[in-house]
Amino acid sequence: MIDCHLHCWTPGDGFPVRIRRRFPRLDRAFGLAEAAPLCRDAGVSGVVLVSSAQDADETDRLFSEARCGAVPVAGIVGFLDPATDDLEARLERWMSNALFAGLRLPLPVMPPGWLEAPDTQILLDHMGRCGLIVEILARPEHLPEVLDTLRRRPALRAIIDHAANPPVASGALFPWASWMERLARETSAVCKVCDFHEAGEAGLADEAILPFLGHLLNVFGPKRLIAGSNWPVASLHAGYGESFLRLQRLMRRLDVDETGRAAVLGTTARTLFPAAGAVARL
Repeated sequence: MIDCHLHCWTPGDGFPVRIRRRFPRLDRAFGLAEAAPLCRDAGVSGVVLVSSAQDADETDRLFSEARCGAVPVAGIVGFLDPATDDLEARLERWMSNALFAGLRLPLPVMPPGWLEAPDTQILLDHMGRCGLIVEILARPEHLPEVLDTLRRRPALRAIIDHAANPPVASGALFPWASWMERLARETSAVCKVCDFHEAGEAGLADEAILPFLGHLLNVFGPKRLIAGSNWPVASLHAGYGESFLRLQRLMRRLDVDETGRAAVLGTTARTLFPAAGAVARL
């Protein structure tokens, strides 16, 4: 398996990771050395490191973390703000490293209208020309502008992070489901599922998650879904690997065959992320 969503950070590093301020349990060091035995026990052979701070310098720290070698890294998804960072210089430097996959756009923590801002649109066009992945963290209310942005760039390689954070706890399938169906039908985006929990949310029953996962499988199909642990944030409510076990269990209930389950848990990730092909299969 490839874990497509893992964070690493260190207290005092100066990077503004908001989740650390909200939950004191998370305000300590989390690195690949700690993740290594958890990955091994869960059958995870490689991970994708994902930015957790709105600071381009944190991306450089993720490259340093990857060099520790504790866990094979299949890709790094960083961050830069085109309004304040040197876009071309940063991307040129990062792209010289084979681990660099693309950038995360965390819409819920960016100013309103940031996705449609001219600087962000220039960034997206540049990423499209470079063949980089744009990983969009969104909530359901962001999906209209996400759809519009991706429809204008059919060649842009996009991932919808956390499945756009559907309201699983409330059970309100719509309008989230309608927008996700349009994204699946009108764009080439891939959807990433993690554990379906909001940070700090009480544990969700399988029955609550089932209709949301079922909808994603129906509209995207297994070959356009990837999976991540969201470690260490997911440790607020479950141990590492539990989300993968649950995902496999639910996919079996939804009659996803072995090939489809393999696609969600690693096959598709190996086509998306630059270094995943070199990661051994467990």
